[in-house]
Amino acid sequence: MAVCWTAFVSCSKQSSDIPEVTIDKTKVMRWDFKTLDGWLLGNQDEDYPQGKDKETYAKVVSDSYAKDGWALKIWTKAHTEQRKKQKTVHRYGAGVYTWRAYIPPMETGAWASIGSFLYNSEGHEIDFEVGSGDAKRRKKLGAKEGQVVVFMTSQNNPWKQNAEVLIDSDQWHTFQIKLAINPQNNHYIATWLIDGVQHLHTELNYGQQYPFRIFCSVENIDFIGDRIPTRDHYALWDYVTYEPFSNAIEPVNPDKD
Repeated sequence: MAVCWTAFVSCSKQSSDIPEVTIDKTKVMRWDFKTLDGWLLGNQDEDYPQGKDKETYAKVVSDSYAKDGWALKIWTKAHTEQRKKQKTVHRYGAGVYTWRAYIPPMETGAWASIGSFLYNSEGHEIDFEVGSGDAKRRKKLGAKEGQVVVFMTSQNNPWKQNAEVLIDSDQWHTFQIKLAINPQNNHYIATWLIDGVQHLHTELNYGQQYPFRIFCSVENIDFIGDRIPTRDHYALWDYVTYEPFSNAIEPVNPDKD
């Protein structure tokens, strides 16, 4: 069954005539995290697998607030620069990507980021990263205790960012990236939404020749705070979905190329 998705708001002359697109419900992918089938370890630090610490820092856990009672948990340790990730086996193209994630209370000023993002290669990444933000940014935004900053970014091609949105921690939130195709040049048109509200919209300089793996992550990374974390951090993902548009490419397994 195919359903219509209304046209995106124009961001340029080239994207002003984007037609309505359809989602083929017979090809929707949904991961409810009763298991980690379809996902791979994506850790990006010295701890695994090269180091002595063989912990994956990711597991399935039961959670009464998850839609089906199960969630993916990823965590990092205090006083480290750990970067812990899970990623899909396949890469995907045009469509709607959704993460329902629990953002727990986070240490103010800490290098701790909760990521829900799409990645192909350096310069071809589209992401949500949630964290405290440094003191300067928190003051600028008027952040209150319990609020965290969402960084929405196209990592080059072109660079585009909105790091002005505050959300409440200790809450479940829905993060979405919609990737439409401009028929005039076959470039992606990307839209970022949080809990159904649009916060960023831009046309990228590339299209489905760069399909994406879907990532969930917790990373102790310095851009998002003032100092190394002094306590452990974690996040939960209830589910992740990919709803392909009718003009989407078929999923690609890069490990079999």
